[in-house]
Amino acid sequence: ATLKYNPLLIKPNHHELGNIFGVEINSFDDACVYAKKLQEKGARNVMVTMGEKGAVLIDENGGVCTHSSPNGDVVSAVGSGDSSVAAFLAKYLSGDTYKNCLAFAVAAGSATAFSRGLATKDEIIKILGENNVYENEPMSIHTSFKTGGITDFFEIVNTFALFKAILSPFYN
Repeated sequence: ATLKYNPLLIKPNHHELGNIFGVEINSFDDACVYAKKLQEKGARNVMVTMGEKGAVLIDENGGVCTHSSPNGDVVSAVGSGDSSVAAFLAKYLSGDTYKNCLAFAVAAGSATAFSRGLATKDEIIKILGENNVYENEPMSIHTSFKTGGITDFFEIVNTFALFKAILSPFYN
């Protein structure tokens, strides 16, 4: 029902996407096929997270971006999806490219999975720098955080968590 309102972003994980369509999603190609079906129903952008494989984004202009997850030891995946959404939105709202939005989303989600609680600014920057995933030079990564990107990220995570807590009784 929500898709008819053309939401900016829908972010299922590969299990959730598979459940929606009654299939098993095992690859980026599989995820793309079914993410496009969500776009046909009204979603503008669809980001499918795939755990240790990474994520794929089908953007509203028809572009497809994939991004692999960095190596690391998962402490807890709790909050990783929320961190990914918040990171994507923070970069999107700052006018960044879809490729960078996805890179930041994967870095934030991964950093949260490798941490106890939400990832810190330093943990996210470390992942971005180590994986050389950003389109801009590494110095620009640090500059973007200093201009409010990381603050926006944490504000969005906290707001998203609040909305999720308020709305959760309606989903059960």
